[in-house]
Amino acid sequence: MMQVILDRGREMSSARHVGNTMGRLFAILTALPLTLATACTTQLPADEGLPQNRAWSIKANYTDTCSCAPTCPCFFGSAPTLGHCEGITLVEIESGHYEDVRLDGVKVLAVYRGGAWMKFYVNDEASEEQTEAAVKLLPAFEDFFVSDNVLEVKNVPITVERSAERMKISVPNTTAEIEIMKGKNGKPIKIENLPAPGFPTLPMLDHTQYRSVVLKHEAEDKQFEYSGTTGFTAKIEAVAPEGN
Repeated sequence: MMQVILDRGREMSSARHVGNTMGRLFAILTALPLTLATACTTQLPADEGLPQNRAWSIKANYTDTCSCAPTCPCFFGSAPTLGHCEGITLVEIESGHYEDVRLDGVKVLAVYRGGAWMKFYVNDEASEEQTEAAVKLLPAFEDFFVSDNVLEVKNVPITVERSAERMKISVPNTTAEIEIMKGKNGKPIKIENLPAPGFPTLPMLDHTQYRSVVLKHEAEDKQFEYSGTTGFTAKIEAVAPEGN
């Protein structure tokens, strides 16, 4: 087993689930001992499709399901359905880097209660260097992942199963299965031009609406379970601003 210390991140505020009357502040990632599973180092080629002279870049599939009713109210500036938000976000990095570390093929599952705590699970094929870089990359491109209470960072097997109608994500203590929501014409419901101005996340490309079948986190320290709540899949693509 190996330990990694997270660098202090820059101060950032706001959260992923923010209502008109409910603000959440996500502070900096404080120095925290992180327990990581042993993994081998993978050498990956540079991605010619994204600028390499920036601090970071990412092109990824983005999947989320949480405790709110469909569709995610925070996208439109409304408060979380239950007054709080618990859920998971899976970021499957197709190509990208953080500083000089390539992250192509790395998967990160964030399990969270918005404004309270965050856990990061990184696929066990990732090296120690990639694991540390991936956990730094997520808060760099989206304020939602910035937390002063990161409870765990761990390398685990991440299983992703996809079909035409459903998607299932599994790690040892967490399961999320979502089913696609369809409109009157029988086609998947898609929402364009998200998020609303001021929402602290990247533009969601090809946003497709889902509903949870099961959303469960069962750990010794934290637990939650939901069904019938919101979910979505999307794509993200971004690079660090010039000068960063």
